[in-house]
Amino acid sequence: MAKKKKTSKKSKQKNSHLFAWILLIVLILALGFWGYSYLKSPIYPSQKAIPDDAFLVFESNHPKDFWDALNYDNQFWKGLHQSSSIAKISKTIQQWDAVLMKDDDFWNVIEENTFYWSLHADKENIQSLFIIGLNNAHQEKNVNRLMHDMMSEQVEILKNTYLDFNYYSLVDQSTKFYYSVPYGIFIASESLPLLKKSLQQLQDGNGLMAQNDFKEIKATCGKKVDANIFISPKKLHFLSQKMAHNAPFAVLKNLENLALWNGLDLYIKSDSWSLNGYSSIADADILVLFQAQQPVANQGLYILPQETSAWMQMGFSDPSQFFDNLQKYQSKSNVLNAINQKFNISLIDDFKSCIDQEIYFAWVNNAPVLLMHLFDIERATTTMLKLSDKKIDYHSGDILRLNSMEFCNAVFGDNLFSIRPSYWSIFGEYLVLTETTSTMKTVVESQHNITETKQYQAMTENMVDHSNFSFCCNLSQGEGFIRKNSAKKLFQSYKNQKDLVQDFNGFCIQFSASSGLFYTNAILSYDVEAKMELPPEPITEITSIIDSTEVIQNSDSEVVVSSINEPDVDLEQQQEISSTSTDLNNHQLTKLQGTMILKPYPIEDHTTKDKKLVVFDNKSNMYLIDQNGTIIWSKILHDNPISDVYQVDYYANGKIQYLFSSKNYLYMIDRKGNWVSGYPKKLSESAQNPIFVFDYQQKKDYRIVFVDQKGNIQHYTKEGKMVGGWEKPVLNHKISSAATICRSGNELWLIFQMDNGKVLI
Repeated sequence: MAKKKKTSKKSKQKNSHLFAWILLIVLILALGFWGYSYLKSPIYPSQKAIPDDAFLVFESNHPKDFWDALNYDNQFWKGLHQSSSIAKISKTIQQWDAVLMKDDDFWNVIEENTFYWSLHADKENIQSLFIIGLNNAHQEKNVNRLMHDMMSEQVEILKNTYLDFNYYSLVDQSTKFYYSVPYGIFIASESLPLLKKSLQQLQDGNGLMAQNDFKEIKATCGKKVDANIFISPKKLHFLSQKMAHNAPFAVLKNLENLALWNGLDLYIKSDSWSLNGYSSIADADILVLFQAQQPVANQGLYILPQETSAWMQMGFSDPSQFFDNLQKYQSKSNVLNAINQKFNISLIDDFKSCIDQEIYFAWVNNAPVLLMHLFDIERATTTMLKLSDKKIDYHSGDILRLNSMEFCNAVFGDNLFSIRPSYWSIFGEYLVLTETTSTMKTVVESQHNITETKQYQAMTENMVDHSNFSFCCNLSQGEGFIRKNSAKKLFQSYKNQKDLVQDFNGFCIQFSASSGLFYTNAILSYDVEAKMELPPEPITEITSIIDSTEVIQNSDSEVVVSSINEPDVDLEQQQEISSTSTDLNNHQLTKLQGTMILKPYPIEDHTTKDKKLVVFDNKSNMYLIDQNGTIIWSKILHDNPISDVYQVDYYANGKIQYLFSSKNYLYMIDRKGNWVSGYPKKLSESAQNPIFVFDYQQKKDYRIVFVDQKGNIQHYTKEGKMVGGWEKPVLNHKISSAATICRSGNELWLIFQMDNGKVLI
């Protein structure tokens, strides 16, 4: 028994030694990991070095990847180099890049740490601060060595002290640069007071990251993006002061009252920079007007003519609540009361009941325009007539003169826009107010709206269809707008950079209410083709015809059309008509802007019974051509169509409209080239086949059927809305052709021919 006890004691000693060794190894590994972490990381997070007066903060979690994205065939960034300031910044970064590439260890540190660039404004200048976390293995000694490599021998690096921190000055005739490396954080600026402020608040711990408002918006931003940008409108008063005192777009001189903070994720494309994220607001901010409102569709854009260089949209799902908020926000109750008493009306109560979700303020042909979407046209007309004293006869409708030019000031105040309209008219579902009759006629007579312009279409891919508050400016054609809405010094800066600015399609920012915060979407679009020399494209030629018998495709650039069938009045029954031949040797050629796609679609003008053609080209142009080969009108579409053109009687009044589709949109247009209200409609899911249109109950109750990219069979009404109760059957095989229909008594059967040869009924 004694021997067994001795053996057991030795076993316990061995186990004890083994445990001690394991514990020692764990401690060594822990100390090694702690030491490695210490050497790899700054003592303090680098973002704590950002002073609290920053009005813009740029953050990149992967600076090397961001720089590569800019320089890898990025036309946008190349275009910005026309600015001497941008070119200088780019050259400096390239110099740093060349030096850092020689030190792999240092370059790896740069890649692994977050980079910040913040902008700050004093009374006269805008100053910048560069911040990047290095690590504790790269202290001042290593940074100084790199700075010596960066600078020429003539530049002396002087050492100074502030708050027990060392900082260094690089000053010569052309260079002023200061930097410090506190706690393993590299901080640099061309402004010594700004550098000292960063060191002071790094020590005190009261910088930007100590502000709850900033931390709240920063938490909403993404990490796997090219960069994050934070903007504080509250600190943009210096920019607001550069806006003209009497600017029609008064919101521009009230930028500090727009929102509290904007936190945006940046995505870099070759032709644009798009940003989206969220904005926080304070009680007195402009966006409070739209709190608790639902975003609404931007339909008024189809009324604004192509001559529009800037516009501001206000959208609201509850007009009564919007006007209540507006009355609290603006302080012109005395003006409102005076008008109400003088004309014996109640403006706000009237507009609460007759305005329908949208108001636009726009800059058209260097003049202001106000559009108000109407729910009750009759009541709006009655109210406006009480304010009017003269009617001007006009062939496209009545234009009436206002008896009080304080109308807009009374209703909207002067913090959003400033306009003294003298004239008004009802155009479709919109009340239009202008300062001159010529501007009114431009709006009413325009055959093309702003959505058809190249600049708008270049931006629309990144814009949202529904919003509460938007501002958009066509930069390439915005000289008149900028002259009127900015002070002389700012406008002169614009003119000095005109060659650069003209290469941009435009800028747009949109806000949509969302759970206390506002979803924010912004786009800055560059015209890539502006600096590209493209070979001339072949011009498609279409032979004009009267009546003939067939269509012949001669070549890519010439189409001989020799047939127009009588258009279908009933979409499900074709009627044969007689046709007479024409001498094709005497034809005339119609020139298009691009190469024709699809086939010509014969239609009939319901007013004259004349035969015409609808034609599309590969530049997303739609044409209506008469029997003499004359182009009656052309429209720019969002994208190329894929379906047949269906003739529908949308209003059930004997007047025909043309309905067709692309992969992303439904289009409906009338014989004059005007969009039917609410069209084009963007599809919630792209289509994989052309639409099929049929008259459901043969009472002009048109239905639209197509298959989306997920295989769901979508069923829409003629208004472009999903049919309720439709269960969306799913096709498991691809389909490229449109559906067809079969009637059996009161039953309708949809027939789909799938690409694998199978048929689904």
